[in-house]
Amino acid sequence: MATYSNTQLEIFAVNAVKTAANHHPLMPDIPTGDKGISFDGHIDVMKDDQKERMLF
Repeated sequence: MATYSNTQLEIFAVNAVKTAANHHPLMPDIPTGDKGISFDGHIDVMKDDQKERMLF
């Protein structure tokens, strides 16, 4: 079984979320490789495929 670094695992996880979000009216903004302690990103939820942002 392969051993992956933390960086590789982060890239795999972010890509999986972005791929899943592309099948719905979602727009993920999740960076990879950031080292600072911060918010890890966000996913915008759209009303429909027209990319009109829903406000909550």
